[in-house]
Parts: sequence; C-alpha cells; structure tokens
Amino acid sequence: MELAHQTGARRRKRFRSVQDRAVRAAAHARYDFRDTDPEVLAWTDALNEESKRKFTDPSRILKEQIKKEERKVKRTTELEAYEQKMGWDAYVMDMDPSPVGMEVCHEVGLV
Repeated sequence: MELAHQTGARRRKRFRSVQDRAVRAAAHARYDFRDTDPEVLAWTDALNEESKRKFTDPSRILKEQIKKEERKVKRTTELEAYEQKMGWDAYVMDMDPSPVGMEVCHEVGLV
C-alpha cells in the first residue's frame, strides 16, 4: 500500500506544473504506456542487466572477509592468553555443543 502511495505522489509531483488538462492527460497516457508496454519493459530490463556490476573473478577474497578472519584469530588468541593467565584449562571456555564436547564437560563436572 505504501509503495502505491509513493508512486502516486511521484506521478502527481511530476505533472503538477502542467496547467492544460489535455496536455497533462496526454502526458499521463504516455507515462502509463511506457510503464506497461512489454517492449519498453524488456528493453529496460536488458539495459539494467547490462549496467550491473559484474564480479568476473569468483575466487577473489573480499577485504571484509580477510579483516573478519583476522579479528576472529585475534579474539581467539587473546582468549587463550587470558585463559592461561587465569590458570584455566583450554576446554573450559571452548564448550562444543556437540555430543563429544558435552561428554568432556560432564566428565569434568562443568555441566
């Protein structure tokens, strides 16, 4: 509903300054025709496809992924250093929710 409201407002704004009602109606008709004509829509879709950004190398690694991995490694390293400083065993903070990890926790008495 909101999109229809915005589209109507955009159309009214576009033709608001045209004083002659016949000219305004003709402009509305051309606008409607352009928005519903299959040939125009096909041409617009083809043009949009051509102008899209194409990533030609799918094997490339994004900078965000590299930075995310660096942050993850840094957090893990800092956590392990903190665990050693506190004198904890490594598996205390690294609880694996898998059945094997939970067995270790039960044996130690953590759960």
